[in-house]
Amino acid sequence: MTFKGEIEARHEDDPAGATHFAQYDLGYRRQDPNLYGARWKRLEARFLDLLDSGQPLTISAESGRYELPAVNVPDWKKRFKEKCV
Repeated sequence: MTFKGEIEARHEDDPAGATHFAQYDLGYRRQDPNLYGARWKRLEARFLDLLDSGQPLTISAESGRYELPAVNVPDWKKRFKEKCV
């Protein structure tokens, strides 16, 4: 999956040197009628399935490449959906 976003500076309570990848609204414009519609829900489901795949996640940006370990938290997706989706 490809996500368009921007790198933001660290937040006040972050460790030194931390940065954030900000990708608001899964790439939809704030006024887009598809925001939170069926297309958005499908993209959100694909993203959650990617995180739930049990595979490490490789992030590539500019000249850097980072590998994040697979999510290893029982029932995280169910709990996430109950609280956030």
